[in-house]
Amino acid sequence: MLNNPIVTLASLQNLWPEITVLLGAFFVLAVDIPLRADKEKGVVAWSSMLALGLALALLLRDWNSALSPAFPGMLLGGRLAQAARLVLLVIGALTIALSRRPATRLGLVHAEYYALLLFAIAAMMVFVASANLIVAFVVLETFSLAMYVLAGFNRRDRANREAALKYFLIGAFAAAFFLFGIAIFYGVTGSVSLETLPELLKNLASDDPRRRMLMAALGMLLVGLGFKVGLAPFHLWAPDTYEGAPTPVTAFLSAGAKVAGFAMMAQMSLYFPFSHPAAVTMLGWLAVATMTLANLGALRQQGIKRLLAYSSVAHSGYALVALAGGAPSAPGAVLNYVLVYAVMNFAAFSLLLMLEESGSPVTFKEIQGLGFQRPFFGFCLAVTMFAMAGIPPTAGFVAKLNVFKSALEGGRSTLLVLAVLNSVISAAYYLRVLVALYMAPRTETQASPAFGGLTGAVLLACVGLILAWGLFPAPLLSLSAF
Repeated sequence: MLNNPIVTLASLQNLWPEITVLLGAFFVLAVDIPLRADKEKGVVAWSSMLALGLALALLLRDWNSALSPAFPGMLLGGRLAQAARLVLLVIGALTIALSRRPATRLGLVHAEYYALLLFAIAAMMVFVASANLIVAFVVLETFSLAMYVLAGFNRRDRANREAALKYFLIGAFAAAFFLFGIAIFYGVTGSVSLETLPELLKNLASDDPRRRMLMAALGMLLVGLGFKVGLAPFHLWAPDTYEGAPTPVTAFLSAGAKVAGFAMMAQMSLYFPFSHPAAVTMLGWLAVATMTLANLGALRQQGIKRLLAYSSVAHSGYALVALAGGAPSAPGAVLNYVLVYAVMNFAAFSLLLMLEESGSPVTFKEIQGLGFQRPFFGFCLAVTMFAMAGIPPTAGFVAKLNVFKSALEGGRSTLLVLAVLNSVISAAYYLRVLVALYMAPRTETQASPAFGGLTGAVLLACVGLILAWGLFPAPLLSLSAF
């Protein structure tokens, strides 16, 4: 049955963070009207940051409150949803911080850019807490449309337009699969709420055909989510889109979409029978294909930005390893991993922005010999690459170990071995960056990275977290207790 919940002002209390972000987006568009002649539009950027800060304060104020009583069958409560919403707000703030310095060069000074970011963040926050699949689809398409436009926001760059078009076309197919999965789910359960599933499964025999239909619905839903997080074979948009989009947008696409997509998968794992043999096989093959294809593709790359795109796809495969195990610790391990990935991601793209000041694409030649000429830059890049490779003592090692532990608890030893082998392969291209950084000669024509400003602040914060969580992992691991 499709029940219409009664919405009152009191029931909106737990959605004040999302409402605040939405109001911030409308305010940004309104305040831009008298600022049309202002080339920098710093007021617009700081207004967006203020909206995210207020939303974060409201979220922390109601940290222990549940969402589900406000909208029965519509939104999920619990720490997992709350933690994902918090991470998304921080990702939005980091994206705005990265956008300030290159805004004029990349065409990101317009109020529409900041409004689209805020609309996307608000929709993602509702998405990660959605128990109703229709609500999930609506907000999924809401933030997808915003991201399609953001990917092609720099209209002066032809590659930018091509990146947005490829992202949009593949996204349209993925949305159709997601909607088809909802239709199958409704046909089996008579509802579009995930909360009705556990009761139904109790009354189904192990050989009931409806269980197989539920696996088909799960497969369709995973196609839609797999596109967002970059799972193979739905990852083909990622390298071109990441390379063509403005770098701050690329950071947002990779980190924000991954947190939203995997948080939703983690929520689904609490209701869907992920321990079913068909689900275990499907998730296992998806994880192996994603890790292997991405790591092999990354080995051939010459551009740093394109290499990071393949790296992002590979990290989606590692995160999926935990869900494929089906252990009780899987949802927490997955969110833990994508949180660490988001920190590593923003560290990497902060460094990339510093190198892009000259306006030319960054390849291995641009970082040759920088490790000794710019020691602090070299140190930060080395720490980021070590973390992405999962080498101690970094947060990347702790998060990856947590994921592998979850897979082992679920009895997925073969998948674990394949994931470890893929981690070894990935070390080759991460260490290749360090070889260029410290072992290749520097030429006089190479540009030096430009430090300072909000980009430098983001870099310092992210590298500090990578090292702090690696040396003192207890706070990070505590986030896995859902």
